[in-house]
Amino acid sequence: MATLFVVEDSPSQAGLLRHLLVESGYEVHVFGNGRDALDAMALRPDLILSDIDMPVMDGLALCRAVKNHPDYQNTALVLVTAINRIDELVGGLNAMADGYMIKPYNPQTMLETVATLLRKKADNTLPKVTAAAPTLVTLGERSFSLQADRERIFQFFGIAFLNSSIQAKELDERGRQLKEANQALSRNVELLSASEERFRSLIEAVPDIVYKIDIDGNFSFINDAIEQLGYAPSDLIGQHFSTLIYPEDVIEVSADSVIARLPSGEPAEPPKLFDERRTKDRMTVGLRVRLIARNKTIKHGEVHAISSQVVHVEVNSMGMYGVSARKDRKYIGSVGVIRDVTERMHAEKQLQQAKEMADAANRAKSEFLSAMSHELRTPLNAILGFSQLLDAPEHPLTEDQREMLQHIRHSGGHLLQLIGDVLDLSRIEAGADGLKITSTAPGPLLASTLNMVNKLTEAQHLDIRSEFDPATPHLLIDPTRFRQIMLNLLSNAVKYNRPGGRIMVRSERRGTHLRILVSDTGIGIPADRLGELFQPFHRLGAAAREIEGTGIGLVITRRLIERMGGSIGVESTYGEGSTFWVDFLLDTTPLPLLEEEKDEVPAAAVGAAPDLSQPLRVLYVEDNALNAALMKRIMERVANVALHVVETGEAGIHHAAEHRPDLILMDIRLPGIDGVEATRVLKSMTETRHIPVVAVTAEAMLHDTRRAGEAGFAAYLTKPINIEDIHRILRETVAAGV
Repeated sequence: MATLFVVEDSPSQAGLLRHLLVESGYEVHVFGNGRDALDAMALRPDLILSDIDMPVMDGLALCRAVKNHPDYQNTALVLVTAINRIDELVGGLNAMADGYMIKPYNPQTMLETVATLLRKKADNTLPKVTAAAPTLVTLGERSFSLQADRERIFQFFGIAFLNSSIQAKELDERGRQLKEANQALSRNVELLSASEERFRSLIEAVPDIVYKIDIDGNFSFINDAIEQLGYAPSDLIGQHFSTLIYPEDVIEVSADSVIARLPSGEPAEPPKLFDERRTKDRMTVGLRVRLIARNKTIKHGEVHAISSQVVHVEVNSMGMYGVSARKDRKYIGSVGVIRDVTERMHAEKQLQQAKEMADAANRAKSEFLSAMSHELRTPLNAILGFSQLLDAPEHPLTEDQREMLQHIRHSGGHLLQLIGDVLDLSRIEAGADGLKITSTAPGPLLASTLNMVNKLTEAQHLDIRSEFDPATPHLLIDPTRFRQIMLNLLSNAVKYNRPGGRIMVRSERRGTHLRILVSDTGIGIPADRLGELFQPFHRLGAAAREIEGTGIGLVITRRLIERMGGSIGVESTYGEGSTFWVDFLLDTTPLPLLEEEKDEVPAAAVGAAPDLSQPLRVLYVEDNALNAALMKRIMERVANVALHVVETGEAGIHHAAEHRPDLILMDIRLPGIDGVEATRVLKSMTETRHIPVVAVTAEAMLHDTRRAGEAGFAAYLTKPINIEDIHRILRETVAAGV
């Protein structure tokens, strides 16, 4: 059985490809970006189907990495993308891809392409990855350099053109069906023309302007709705259609402006009204032009005065032909409908302006949250960092000191949780939560979550039980977010319970969903306040009872569940307890469980400082004096570490180039060039590109981490930092043989 990789950041597209390939008997592994796929190349896939536009590492970069690796060069790679541009096509060829297919692809063609390339791989007849003299190709006014040899060029473009030809045939078939429909409509129009007087009263009742023009473009009929523009029908009968057209728009309806676009061999006789979408059967669809209106009071919905002589309209028309055999059809004129879209265009403009304002507001919101997160995390870094140092084993504290320190750490942790929850909620609202929905067994995830909650139940002597079936089918969930949801519900069941109470977890199947229920014997929720439960910062009196929380945990939980296609609800009896239930989508054809993402949980206390086996030179780029002082205190307790601190990215680049430190710790928000740009410069310099750079920053927004990931950081530590993470980085640097 051949092993295939599907690399696609769209869950729906990845699911479609996986379904088609699994049904055809292939073993399929799905990845959300090129970096994850590249890290899994040890599985030795026979063929990779990759999208181009993806986060972390795009399809072109993945292709180059695979084809330039001596162990993977013989892996067939096909780019399957919605990008239909010649420069992207050439980019795929120059990256040494073996094929290029444009969405929407024909499923059968895609499967045949996969089968052909797998046969070539098995026969060792795939084009080799060899250096070739560039071939310059000119298309119109653009020139492209093709870096592949002739064999690869022929195979690559052959696959691309096969896909395009299949798409063209499908479009031709749709065009044929449309033409048949148009022919049927034309026959109906001919019947209408033959009995024009019979239907005149009906046409006059139509609020839109209905007209008929002859073969020369002159009006032969126009209904009374033309009075909307200040004309009587008799004013226009015998007049050319262009009489109504605003002068600057005449070219939009002129045959001369489009006659050159007609395919060769088409009849030379042009119609008097059409745009670039016009067919040889003289059909116009959605033509937007401006008409000249007379200044007078007219009836349009309600009686009002025209304030302008220009009216925006939309024209739809089609040609009429004499009744005869198809080959002898003779054009006898056109009929059409003119609709005033001035108000619609005004509404569209207002909608666009509103969208732009909303986008600007969202950007301002993101910038505000990013700045606020940074400004709050920076002092928290000093508070929690120094509190960790105070609790170090080499400096034991008295019981009173330890209790006061615990209060500091607890309060700082609570503030950090609030910051994290607000940022998490903003990401979900913006649709930027980075969900990785996959087919996952819920049993192990729930079991690990229950183990975490067991520690919380000991203080209240709570009895927690689970009747969850470990053999429950897979769910379509994000594993990390699933644990977050269940941890929130279970934590609430602990916080709002009574000493000696009970917590029960069970599940039941409901059609296409699995319902998980969490019941407690706590204080319950008044019926008249259930509506406030899922609103931000509504804690239903919990603050008065000194129950800690941020007031947005359930809001985050509901929105995450809805993003995964599920739902949440609650049943509660005040004074007796509550039952929260969540529904998740079932998947009957599961994929292997993905490796779970580890939650970042700050350590309660710092352990003993590591004893490094060899000296380590560390450069710390940080402009905040308090954060720099904290890092100095951390490093002073580690043997064999020499720390040097600079305040700007420029100074960090200069010091690194001159002294070649073993490790660089880099803040992001710096004066001058920021830490991301400084890291890019370091990675571009021969003398410093090998030095690992670790981000130590208060930037915690999703776009911050993505931007940093593209710059080449070896790790990303978010302030407030965990000193154990610093120790781990030092140990890993020494272990790497620096």
